[in-house]
Amino acid sequence: MRKDVTYLKKFYEENLGKNVKSLLAEQLINYWGKSENKRILGIGFTDPLLGELERYSERTISLMPSKQGAVSWHGRGGNLSVLANECYLPFPDNFFDRVIILHCLEFCDNEKDFLREVWRVVGDEGKILIITPRPISAWVFFGGNPYSNSRTYSIRSLKKILDNALFVPLRHSSILFIPPIRNFRISNFLKKSENFGAKFFSFLCSLNIIEAQKQIYIITAQESKLSLIKKYLISQKRGRQVKS
Repeated sequence: MRKDVTYLKKFYEENLGKNVKSLLAEQLINYWGKSENKRILGIGFTDPLLGELERYSERTISLMPSKQGAVSWHGRGGNLSVLANECYLPFPDNFFDRVIILHCLEFCDNEKDFLREVWRVVGDEGKILIITPRPISAWVFFGGNPYSNSRTYSIRSLKKILDNALFVPLRHSSILFIPPIRNFRISNFLKKSENFGAKFFSFLCSLNIIEAQKQIYIITAQESKLSLIKKYLISQKRGRQVKS
């Protein structure tokens, strides 16, 4: 069941949501640093994270799916939010360097069409970061939070989906070891154990994060990696002969 944008906005303004936002922002910086001079697109409800990158990026846009609804998100250039169908992104080909997907894939009607559309707007060697709920996790099991009552994805299933959409999986991690407890003191206390829990008990975490890169060619059965290497070596040899 897709969550309404007002519900998502309210959650991330609460103490528990702020703790989740802090953990996600930390991971985002670990993966991409400041992403200076990059064009960045957030799809779903990524507003809690975009602020971490917007001050350094060339351009940052928040796209919210039509069925979710939209709220304004203000960056350096005023309102930078867009309402659109996630399977028909209103951007030119190869436009973005980085794409963050949060609160979107698990509610998308057609995963393949959506990710192929993401592939279209990502530039050559561009990267995407997908954040989804993990199967059999506390945040999925207990209701009343943005990650419950939605599809879940293991790292293996995410890799398969990405491969079918012409993305190459790079790195992945699991976070959100803390349970969805809204008590202010308990939640803040448990947050201190997040790094320890995510490192040694990742199977108890509730979110999977995976980074992938755009694949701009397909290696078929007839043209294996070995043959590509052979062609490269031959071309290098010919180039040296021409120079001499």
